[in-house]
Amino acid sequence: MVAGRPEVPTSQREIAAASGVSDGTIKSQLATIFDKTGTGDQRELELLIRELSSPLRSR
Repeated sequence: MVAGRPEVPTSQREIAAASGVSDGTIKSQLATIFDKTGTGDQRELELLIRELSSPLRSR
C-alpha cells in the first residue's frame, strides 16, 4: 500500500520493490492518490493523513 505508512520515509523505488511492482506503477498510484486527496506530494499527503487520523489515547 503506497500511503499505508507515511511516518516511514520510503522512496518510490523502495515501495515498488517491497510491493513487487514497477516504479511506474507506484508513480501512477501516487498521482491518483494526490488527485483524489487534493495533495501535491508525499509530504502533503502525510500531513493530511496525520490530520485525519485520531490521536492515540493514553490509558
